[in-house]
Amino acid sequence: MSKPFDYYAYEFPQQALRIGNCEYGSQISLFSTPIFEYKIKDTLICKKVSNLIKNHISNFEEKWNDYQKGSLKYIHNTLTSDDDLHLDPKFNSLLETLNPIIKITIDTLNLSTNGFDILSMWSNINGKGGYLATHSHPNSFLSGVLYLQTPGKNKGKIFFENPVEGRTNWEFDPHDFKTSMFQYRSWEFEPKVGTLLLFPSWIRHGTYQGDWEDDEYRISLSFNVMPKFKCTTNTMKYNLQE
Repeated sequence: MSKPFDYYAYEFPQQALRIGNCEYGSQISLFSTPIFEYKIKDTLICKKVSNLIKNHISNFEEKWNDYQKGSLKYIHNTLTSDDDLHLDPKFNSLLETLNPIIKITIDTLNLSTNGFDILSMWSNINGKGGYLATHSHPNSFLSGVLYLQTPGKNKGKIFFENPVEGRTNWEFDPHDFKTSMFQYRSWEFEPKVGTLLLFPSWIRHGTYQGDWEDDEYRISLSFNVMPKFKCTTNTMKYNLQE
């Protein structure tokens, strides 16, 4: 997998820039928004966590059957767990997998920190046609989603909205969007078992409706992270952590 920020600066081929006295040029993508994509290769971990989530949700099978019969109406056809899964010792093996990935992601951002805290962790279980409306994660720095179960051909892509103000003033032919990355209104990822995405909590995102069998469901696990920042000034030194 490519290292994050491989595309931070693009150097034009020299032969393309030999115009008059111009010998060198570069394109610098300022104020870029990093999205980190990882792949958990051990799918057994995903299967194990899926079962843990279903066990964690009280009377899951009963709730799911009621959901299928329409006697329960969950928002956007989504059943959500409590947000304290990271505090359950049964999920420790998952944390052992996630923590090093979170650490290297924070290190890549070149932040001055003393570790991090997982603030919350929860699961979303989507039935047929289920989706998540566009939203962001307040009171958090970094957020993540891990896909544990992704049935059907149309798995319901996750999308991130382009946050750049004034972007619409730079749009051209709407049929020509894919010729330039600077014209994208959003960026999509196809959810697959083991796909892990980490992204700034402030960026707005959501999922499209998925299409699978009535007795199937997509399971994803989401979490919020706050680094333990080290802050210094010329006159004082202080630490935000205890």
